[in-house]
Amino acid sequence: MSRSPLRAALTRSALGLCILAAQTALAIPAAHAGAGDGALTVRVVHSIAGQGAYDPAVDVGIPSASVQVADASGDTVSGVTGPGGTLAANLAGLTGGHYRVRVAAPTGSGLVPAPAGHGLSALTDFVDVSGGKNANPVMGLWKPDIYCQSDPTLVSCDQQRGDQTSGLGLFSFKGVSGTSATPPGSPYTQLSKTGDQGAVFGVGTDRSGNVFAGTYVKRHTEYGPAGNVNAIYRYNVNKPGAGVSKFVQLPGTLTKHVEFDVFDPGSRIPYVDDNDVYGKVGKQGLGGVAVSGDGSTLYAVDLDDSSLYTVPVNGTGSSVTPGTATGVPIPRPAAHCNGDWHPFGLGVSGGTGYVGGVCGAENTVNFFTPWGDPSQEYAFVYRYFNGAFTQILDFPLNFPRGCAYRFKAATAGQCDPVLGGVLSADWEAWNENAPTAGKFGFRRRRPSQGVRSQRRLPVGERRQLRPGQWSGDGQRPRPRWRRILHEHLERQRRRPRPHGHRRHHLPAGPQRRVEHPLRPVRQRHVAQGREPVRRRRIAVTGY
Repeated sequence: MSRSPLRAALTRSALGLCILAAQTALAIPAAHAGAGDGALTVRVVHSIAGQGAYDPAVDVGIPSASVQVADASGDTVSGVTGPGGTLAANLAGLTGGHYRVRVAAPTGSGLVPAPAGHGLSALTDFVDVSGGKNANPVMGLWKPDIYCQSDPTLVSCDQQRGDQTSGLGLFSFKGVSGTSATPPGSPYTQLSKTGDQGAVFGVGTDRSGNVFAGTYVKRHTEYGPAGNVNAIYRYNVNKPGAGVSKFVQLPGTLTKHVEFDVFDPGSRIPYVDDNDVYGKVGKQGLGGVAVSGDGSTLYAVDLDDSSLYTVPVNGTGSSVTPGTATGVPIPRPAAHCNGDWHPFGLGVSGGTGYVGGVCGAENTVNFFTPWGDPSQEYAFVYRYFNGAFTQILDFPLNFPRGCAYRFKAATAGQCDPVLGGVLSADWEAWNENAPTAGKFGFRRRRPSQGVRSQRRLPVGERRQLRPGQWSGDGQRPRPRWRRILHEHLERQRRRPRPHGHRRHHLPAGPQRRVEHPLRPVRQRHVAQGREPVRRRRIAVTGY
């Protein structure tokens, strides 16, 4: 069958295109590594020491890190590291044998490039696998705030009685590892005096020598120069001549300390009572204080409003200044939270904060169970990231903890490691119990909330004590009605009587009814011609 000229022309054109395509396909090389290339294995690790070296014993691999390899023509291949932090790169499609390798941290990990140069490569590196050579670069990532030198210097603060303003304040000492570790009792370096910052607890440091310390409410102590406010003080170890200064003040007014108790004028030891702050410990002041790894943010837990505050830190070294503080309420746990919510602890890792607290089970404390029910007391940990809190852990506090202290001498007394026992370390529900006097000054505790007790002094010389004060002989206070009745009978017995007047003695057997001591008997005595009874002012105590 004959073909038309048009159809023949189209057939010839199609055949030409097929031949051209075949020739083009033959011109494109197959996807394989450059001729003679060796193997490329990239390892990404979490650097711990931060000194630029690779220590296989502690620097573990990081999975899911992105790896990109490029040749001189701009062609690239990509992949991610496996569970051990390694990637055997497929160099198919690359030519030349000389390649650029780039590594990026896993998304959301908070990891940043680690120092390099002593075994660790930078996150952008160049390798040569030409001529069959193999390349095994090791790249490091890290979180600067978990970096620790091999021989670290630590900072803490001593807490002394409120009038001891020249005592030890902030001090530094060598850590527990390394060649110059400081065992108990070894030398320390004093950085400040007690009066320079007062009582503080939470301490945070940055890499430019700044030490931040938060005001703490503690009985028998005193606040710093800023007074009864939630102040964070700063000291720079690289510029000691500048001393301690207030860095920032967070919301909250603290209960003032009492140097001399007006209810106990006979005692002239300063701050020995300080009862006004007895019930404020753990409820006012600042808890944990921390600084981000890059030194750009200061964190603090404010106990007054149960919030986590972040303060931008502008600059570095001794010239840092605070930005505007921002508070985010720490949420009360939705479950297992009996009593009041008490957030306190704080830790920061990278851009993530961790806040710890307890629900104190105060509602389980009463006269019959002064230690409460620790099984209803729970501890919680929250993660703070991108301005939001997420609960990640909770557990009850009724587990055994043994003894708070043990005497070496067998005759010195032994710990009773049970709830409320002598020297027991078991957690109690949150309470304001005060230990009664006993052997070594420790005895089972009794509640002080709403309780007043008296020292065992002669009748007419009793002094009223504040909540938290207890009788010096450790005796249980009598119930209110019994104490008043006893003192009334004592006054009646000792009062001078006219000659021949019969004394009314209580029989040794069953007690007969006695007139209530609070009736206005003075007028009756005057009407009978008897010497008026001079009432002594006594302190009424009871439950």
